[in-house]
Amino acid sequence: MEVRVGRMPGPLNLYAVEEGSTVKNVLKLAQVNSKGFRIEVNDDVAELNDEVSDGDTILLTKSVQGN
Repeated sequence: MEVRVGRMPGPLNLYAVEEGSTVKNVLKLAQVNSKGFRIEVNDDVAELNDEVSDGDTILLTKSVQGN
């Protein structure tokens, strides 16, 4: 199965992963450190132990704070 991974702003990269892979597994494969970032899968907040599905998009975003 294939999953897209990226930090915003920045490019999205496509990775082939095994069924049952978690967000943590995919980020490790992509060599992306999530420290200090909010993790989203398909625009929903996600945790490192959440499983991903074929076609998912994992985004790491910085929290925006108001005044």
